[in-house]
Amino acid sequence: PPTGEQLESREALEAYSQFSANFFYVCPALIPAWDLFGLLVGRDRLRAFNRENNPVIDTVTKGVNFFPDFYFSRGYLVPPRNARVTRLGWKLFIDWETPTRFTNRAAPDDELLVGFFYESHPNAPQLVASTGCTRQERKAQVTLPSKQFPVVEHVHVFLLFRGADYMSFSDSRYAGLIRSD
Repeated sequence: PPTGEQLESREALEAYSQFSANFFYVCPALIPAWDLFGLLVGRDRLRAFNRENNPVIDTVTKGVNFFPDFYFSRGYLVPPRNARVTRLGWKLFIDWETPTRFTNRAAPDDELLVGFFYESHPNAPQLVASTGCTRQERKAQVTLPSKQFPVVEHVHVFLLFRGADYMSFSDSRYAGLIRSD
């Protein structure tokens, strides 16, 4: 019979596998980010994603148990700097700072993407893959889908940029647990 350690490893593998499969199903816009990061670390997309996120996936809930260490994406673009997020109902109000000069790692037309989790569902990542807001605008209004949750449902928010070529990404940054005002 399997040992307790073997059973624990199987449960962990099942949790990671389910979570990562769900992530790429729900967030297909981020597949290129993880493919590129995988090339950088010598792994395929799933192994690269699991390498970064396994430490924060809980085997019981099969969801994230420490949001500040979770990555929606990894990449070489400059991530949002000093971002602030407030909320009214399901609408997020986001502002950020830009680098002092634009470069190929921080272009003015990089698009803001918003990843999030409803607080009661740490196993269900969500992505607003098209905000229409660019780095140079330094602010965005994004409406999250309610998915029939009450408007008082808190959300864990992550911000990242995608290049105009749809093939370059920044690391995602955890903006925090955002409560409804």
